[in-house]
Formats: sequence, structure tokens, C-alpha cells
Amino acid sequence: MPVSEYNHILVAVSFAVAIFASYTALNMAGRVAGSARSNARIWLMGGGFALGVGIWAMHFVGMLAMDHAMNMRFDPFLTGLSMLIAIGSSLFALWLVSAEKLRLRRLLPGALVMGLGISAMHYTGMAALQFASIIVWNSAWVALSIIIALLASCGALWLTFRLRHEGTDVALRRAGAAVLMGIAIAGMHYAGMKAAHFPQNWPMEHRGVDSNWLAVLVSVVASTATYYA
Repeated sequence: MPVSEYNHILVAVSFAVAIFASYTALNMAGRVAGSARSNARIWLMGGGFALGVGIWAMHFVGMLAMDHAMNMRFDPFLTGLSMLIAIGSSLFALWLVSAEKLRLRRLLPGALVMGLGISAMHYTGMAALQFASIIVWNSAWVALSIIIALLASCGALWLTFRLRHEGTDVALRRAGAAVLMGIAIAGMHYAGMKAAHFPQNWPMEHRGVDSNWLAVLVSVVASTATYYA
């Protein structure tokens, strides 16, 4: 059965996390552009970590928003791998927009890597769900979710590059861009969730990480990442 009901509060939280992570990335790009080379590397690594963890946190909060009768459990290895994929993609994206010029031949490959990275993070995270049976995927919705990720990544890289320098109204423009980026990132997640058809009675395997503990872990990691960014 497809996912049809969500906890609206957690859905709102997932969008907020995506928007906040996007705003953090825009600020980090500004710091990278305005710093000496040695400091720029530090801002680049911190910004990539914060953005990657933010995207990952949005994904798992969105998964926890699903209304279900039983607690979800997750494979810890695949859960950690999905976070590393998100961080790696984000680091590459921030490195790309830290260049002096962002030409089309850099923008398109960068959007491809980042978009596929976000998609890989999402579906690796979904694979971490421990069901006794398998999830059936709607290929059309899977394709749409990947297209959304690619378009969102292209727009995000372009906006990050354009807004990396300080100005009189740059904070307001970054806030508006972060809202658009966050909605696009979260939109990819929920399109991907639309593609998933779960077993009728949601039989879970009794191993892995409990969803309640994962919620605590996500909150702590995301808060720490954004605080130090």
C-alpha cells in the first residue's frame, strides 16, 4: 500500500530542517568566498557537513512522519552510509560554487553529482528500513523524484554561487533562496515516498535501530552540525 497519511507536525519539521540547512549552506558559501585559502577549506568542510547532515536529517524526519501502526527499525550501516552520501555530495557542491566562475560545464556536472547523491541518500535510507518483506516501487514516481533532485541541485548551485558575496540585502535574498531550496529538497523526498508501496501489514524485523532512538540521534546530530556551522 502507498503512504497516504503523515504526521503533519513532523512533515512541517522536515521542511523547516531542509530550509535551515539550505540557509546554512548559503552562508557557508559566502564565508568560503570571502576567506583566505586556508580558512576557506575549513568553511568548505564545515558547510558541506552541515548541509549534508541537514538533508539527511530532513529525510529521516520525513520518514518518521509516516503514520504507521508499529515502530520502524533501521539498519545502522545503511543509515550511516546514507548520511555519508549526503555529506559527500554537499561537499562537492560547495567546492564547485567556491570557484571564481561557475560556467555551464561546471554547473551541469555538479548538479548531476549532487542530484544523484541526494537520490542515492534517499533510497539508501529507504533500504535501511527493515521489513520482513520487500517494498514495491512505482518506477514513474522514482524517475520523477530523481528529476526533482537534479533540477533542485541545479537551482541550488546557481543560487549559492550568485548569493555567495555579501551585500546590502543579501541576508533577505538568501532567506528567500533557502525557502525555495528547502521546498525543492523536501519535495524530492516526498515524491520518492509516493513511489513506495509498503507491505499491507507493515511486518517489521525485530533488529536494527528503533525509530525513537533514531529521532533522538537525528535531532542531536543535526543540531550539532548547524550550531558549529
